[in-house]
Amino acid sequence: MPRDAEPPAQSGPQSDSQAIAPAQYTAPRPAAAPPPPRRPLRVPGPALLAAAGAGVLALALLGWFFATARSVTLQVEPPEAELSVAGGFAPGFGGRYRLRPGRYAVQMRAEGYAAREESFEVGEAPRQQFRFALAKLPGRLRIAGAPSAELWIAGESRGETPLEVELPAGRHRLRLNAPRHLPWEQEIEVEGFGRLQELRPELEPAWANAALASEPPGAKVFAADELLGETPGTFELLQGRHQLRFELAGYAPQLRSVIVQAGVDPPPLSVKLSPAGGTLSLRSTPSGAIIQVNGAFRGRTPAELGVPPNRNLRVVLSKEGFGQAQRSVRVASGGRSALHLDLVAKTGEVWIRALPADSELRVDGKLVGRGEVQLTLAATPHQLEVSRPGYATRTQRFTPRPGLPSVVEVRLKTSEQAALDALPREIATPLGQKLRLIMPGALQMGSSRREPGRLANEPLRQVTLSRPFYLARREVSNAEFRRFAPQHNSGQHGALQLSSDELPAVRVSWVQAALFCNWLSAQHGLAPFYVARGGAVVGSTPGAKGYRLPSEAEWAWAARKPGASPRYPWGDALPPPARAGNYADQSAAAALRVVLPNYNDGFAGPAPVGSFAGPRGLFDLAGNAAEWMHDFYEPNPGDARDPLGPAQGTHHVIRGASWMQGARTELRLAYRDYGSEARADLGFRIARSP
Repeated sequence: MPRDAEPPAQSGPQSDSQAIAPAQYTAPRPAAAPPPPRRPLRVPGPALLAAAGAGVLALALLGWFFATARSVTLQVEPPEAELSVAGGFAPGFGGRYRLRPGRYAVQMRAEGYAAREESFEVGEAPRQQFRFALAKLPGRLRIAGAPSAELWIAGESRGETPLEVELPAGRHRLRLNAPRHLPWEQEIEVEGFGRLQELRPELEPAWANAALASEPPGAKVFAADELLGETPGTFELLQGRHQLRFELAGYAPQLRSVIVQAGVDPPPLSVKLSPAGGTLSLRSTPSGAIIQVNGAFRGRTPAELGVPPNRNLRVVLSKEGFGQAQRSVRVASGGRSALHLDLVAKTGEVWIRALPADSELRVDGKLVGRGEVQLTLAATPHQLEVSRPGYATRTQRFTPRPGLPSVVEVRLKTSEQAALDALPREIATPLGQKLRLIMPGALQMGSSRREPGRLANEPLRQVTLSRPFYLARREVSNAEFRRFAPQHNSGQHGALQLSSDELPAVRVSWVQAALFCNWLSAQHGLAPFYVARGGAVVGSTPGAKGYRLPSEAEWAWAARKPGASPRYPWGDALPPPARAGNYADQSAAAALRVVLPNYNDGFAGPAPVGSFAGPRGLFDLAGNAAEWMHDFYEPNPGDARDPLGPAQGTHHVIRGASWMQGARTELRLAYRDYGSEARADLGFRIARSP
């Protein structure tokens, strides 16, 4: 038993007779080796700890970068371009990069291309691709081997050859223009990449060689006043038509036309020169004489004539009103002669008479007398001027006749009469209405006390119109009046419609008619005749040239035939003849109470304006619509000159019968009506002073 083993514990008293049991043997353990001595613990230094920390941080950042970066492919044309990415950490190779979202710039370079820097934006997508292209560098083109020529590319001059130009890569059309050469054109392909290409064009000449000779030789040859040289010789002529002039002293110049084709020599040309002619200078008194040389017409004096040399020439000068002058002359070859011939005037006797008898007479601007003169004048055209204060000067041309006395008579017109004669016989308004010129005169207005149907407001009176006036040929129509008042409606009378465009405008008040005249004057740029305020007419301006209503005297003068004073517009008896006017007739019997027996004008109501012709080229002065006059109404007017009626009043004069009237009283020319309100049978026409 080993020394350290303790004997088994005894469980109770042991007897001597108890058998001894074998004990289990356990080999003794070898003695344990003593432990190695412990090394002292080393603590890392600060530098090592910092390096280790930086390494761990770098690994962490790198892991974070690759976890958050995107796969970016940069494709560049050409593929061999060198790339450099700036703007952040950008690991990559061969155009593939890992880049975090954000803006970057890529610099690209390749031989033969222009360097380029371009920015791009990396987004959140895991894979992204960007494409770029580099521009080829321009190519250099050298042009040589040609005559000095102007180079044109794309319509732009690039200079004179030989020269070197820089052109973008691609196709270009070149044009060379060189003096005396045909234009050259060619399309070339420029490679680019900064490479040099050379072109040696060959330009074809635009001329040909012309062999020129003359007989005799030694003549100078000109083309368009440019001296080419002397004959004989060979001369370069540009393609086209040339007018060649051969000159040699003592010989007449010769002209020849030559057509040249580039590169093709024309046939030789030889010119035979003729001795030069002479020059004849001709003058005459008076000038303008007809020239004949040996019976041939050669123009009028003064003149410079080329004539055959060394020949007898018969020169004859003639002019109307003068005797002929002639002379023989001979001019040496290349020589010059001058003639000045006086023509003897033929004369005629002229009597000039003018009225008024004290009028001044001037012939060709010279005072020759007054009233009546007898003159002997050259038988040539003369200008006569006749004048007198207060009269219009008159001029006319006359030509005396030799051996036959003649008379020229002139009657002057007063300035006023001349002005009247100059007035146009018809004028038009902006609406196209035509107005006739009515010349002035004197008339008796009113009616005799014995005239059947006479009214008390028709006293006989003498009236003088001293001024002409214009009066409308037709009454104002609905269409014309609606240009001024678009809402106007002439309405209807019973079943008769009165508002058709071609019918006279009725149911128009005097004020509306006057305002229409002012409106029409404004369209024509004329000063208004009526003074209007707030839609009312408060007066008139008699001197104004604007449109107006006719005066009662003007209407009465225009309504009768010149030189006649009939009772009715058509004559002195009833019933009216056919087409005398539109009155209350048989066709209106169903609508009107009083109608004309035995007369039918074909219209139950108003007729279109201009339907019934009257005196002086006017229409419907009697019948159709009665018409407003300018004048305020007065019952007993007296004698007057150019009357316009009272200055104020309540009513205005109405003249002329209408389609609603057929009684004897109303049909007469002297019938005077008056009113202040519009009516279904009352319209108007316009007038104007010149």
